[in-house]
Amino acid sequence: MSRFLRTVVHQDVTVTAAAVPIEKDLGVNPLSFLLITVRAVIAAANATPLLANLLAVFTNVEVLFKGTSIISLSLADLLRHAGYTWGRFPHQMTINDDAATVQWVTVPVPFGRIPYWAMEAFPASRRGDLTLKLTIAASFTNIATVTVQVEQVELLDAVPRQFLKYTTFPKTPTAIGEHDIDLPLGNPILGITLFGTTAPGAAATTFNASIASVKLLVDNVENYYSQANWESLRGDHLIRTPSAWDFANHNHETPNAVGAGVETSDVSDADLIDRQYVYLDFDPLRNSEYMLETEGRGRVHLRLTADVADAMRMIPTELIRLPGSEAIPVTP
Repeated sequence: MSRFLRTVVHQDVTVTAAAVPIEKDLGVNPLSFLLITVRAVIAAANATPLLANLLAVFTNVEVLFKGTSIISLSLADLLRHAGYTWGRFPHQMTINDDAATVQWVTVPVPFGRIPYWAMEAFPASRRGDLTLKLTIAASFTNIATVTVQVEQVELLDAVPRQFLKYTTFPKTPTAIGEHDIDLPLGNPILGITLFGTTAPGAAATTFNASIASVKLLVDNVENYYSQANWESLRGDHLIRTPSAWDFANHNHETPNAVGAGVETSDVSDADLIDRQYVYLDFDPLRNSEYMLETEGRGRVHLRLTADVADAMRMIPTELIRLPGSEAIPVTP
């Protein structure tokens, strides 16, 4: 019979802006996922979006194996990337904007596409080889008394055959037009999270975007995504990855003193915390059938068309096969 062990890595550790990174060794058993919970007290009323304030606490979340990054991205990017990986977005707790209200959000760090799956997890390691490093922001906005909890889920009897690796590739073009970003070679790629500073609708009457469209080239031949537009990619992931609307800032209509309905805001895409993100999916069936193979290729890269020359990021998910293992479908 399979067994898992859930333990605490960090218990209510105080987080101070601009402090040195928080580092600690992780467990030695096969690791399915981590849970990073950021807790805080709201410093001032009616200041939104509160979730963005919580996510901005850690500018980088790293899992390192013998000093090499297996995972490296901001907490804000991690929330979206984990949502695409598991198919559900994390939720903010105690959502209101009153002063002195306690708030928290829990963001997973997946090592597999399905939590608790023994075949896809980070393998057993020696004590001290696998570490978690949390880099703290220089300042916090509208939150105080910040603490962090981290928990890990180990799979005691598992012998994993593969695990996920995802790190950030940033680019800030100096001009509009087409720009290339190379993908890592050697491992299959299951999907790519894309971030663009400017999303359609950021300015009135304009569809301009940091990433207006994208195409994939394998050895300079268009493949998988011959061309895909930002709007369609975003619509696609909202259909297939539910719960993003739960983050929208909105109020339900209630009667005021004279009985008239009062409504201060509506749910709209402008309020969504993930409106600057889309996902290129190479694993739509979640069974590795369509994954992008890069081994033996000379070059695999994205060609992004920018309407606005500002920062963009690419976070590919690589499937790392352990020695002697073959890719296996996601069928626990």
